[in-house]
Amino acid sequence: MTLWGDVLAPHGDEFWLATLIELAQALAINDRLVRTTAFRLSQEGWLTARRLGRQSRYRLTPDGERRVVRADARIYLRGNRDWDGKWTLLLFEPSLTGSRYLALCDELRWQGFAEFAPRLYGHPAGQGLAVSEILASTRTRAEVTLFQASAEDAFGKAALTTLVSRSFELAALARRYLTFIDDFAPALENCRELQDIAAFALRVRLVHAYRRVLLHDPQLPHALLPPEWPGHRAFNLARALYGGVIEASERWIEGVLQGDADAKRARLRLAERFPITQAA
Repeated sequence: MTLWGDVLAPHGDEFWLATLIELAQALAINDRLVRTTAFRLSQEGWLTARRLGRQSRYRLTPDGERRVVRADARIYLRGNRDWDGKWTLLLFEPSLTGSRYLALCDELRWQGFAEFAPRLYGHPAGQGLAVSEILASTRTRAEVTLFQASAEDAFGKAALTTLVSRSFELAALARRYLTFIDDFAPALENCRELQDIAAFALRVRLVHAYRRVLLHDPQLPHALLPPEWPGHRAFNLARALYGGVIEASERWIEGVLQGDADAKRARLRLAERFPITQAA
């Protein structure tokens, strides 16, 4: 989905399978794997296909589109905002079990929620729209109670710090960010000098690696993060590298997409990614 969300989505809504294969070849991914992955994503509800002769064109499903929009907000925008001290808590009814229970847990973890106790998930931000969409898509709205809460400053501050660090696994997340920085910081020096296809390959590897770290990042507010949090450095590195390769990579992408390339739409969408005002 990195290829679709970062490369294709800015240009349009529907693309040939052959286009996906050509883009993937630049990443040393063979056509068989692309076909298998496209089929699997269709089975999982991310993509839908229509046949035109012997060829297929793919597009995101409505659910896939919502997931990509939520992913974009996590990847390209700094998520650590000011905090009013409020927590969003979700308590599951005992009747919520099986596949719907597992699907809800997966979606909440992707959105940054942690399990504080059995059947109790929480996050220090409202995220009302995202929570509403998750409950609707997992058909669990009638079996989840949503609370807004706050912690008393005078009581349990040390316990809260421990709870946050343990529940959100901040130590492991910090190690992932440091590994990302070590892997991609050397590329910053000459990223603007790369050939178009090499810039494209670096862009996809960058977003894919950064996205994999963000899968584990609850994007907590500054007040709940340890000092010198490496996530801030990782964001600025990703932003700088992306800005360094975007022009050259887009030239190569437009050549592959040809009639499916919408340069005007792409410029507008790409301008929303890693905006300069988001720098630390």
